[in-house]
Amino acid sequence: MKNKFFLKKDILIILILVILSAVIYFITASYYSDKKIYAEILHDKKVIKKVDLSLQTKFSLPDIPNITLEVKNNSIAFIHSDCPDKICVNTGFISHAGSSAACLPNKTVVRIVSSSPDDADAVS
Repeated sequence: MKNKFFLKKDILIILILVILSAVIYFITASYYSDKKIYAEILHDKKVIKKVDLSLQTKFSLPDIPNITLEVKNNSIAFIHSDCPDKICVNTGFISHAGSSAACLPNKTVVRIVSSSPDDADAVS
């Protein structure tokens, strides 16, 4: 008899924990889905373009036609550059607020920023 009592109690505790975890997951998922993430493209330390990362596109910049950028899956990457080392291209796709990729020979930086003012950069 004692084994069945503890078994029912254990199942009840596990069920409560699963439900609580699901509620916390949905609350945090809805909080983070409201934040809009976009990329700023800088040339010579000046922002020349802001790109919404929810759109899928491939483009080059009028001021710097020798660089091609691609946006897909809420991330952005240099996919072509005429620089000798191709470090910017090898960086790959970036998607988290605070991340950046740079093409130093072309003086171009792509950085990810959030539209939410409470997303401060942790490295200050």
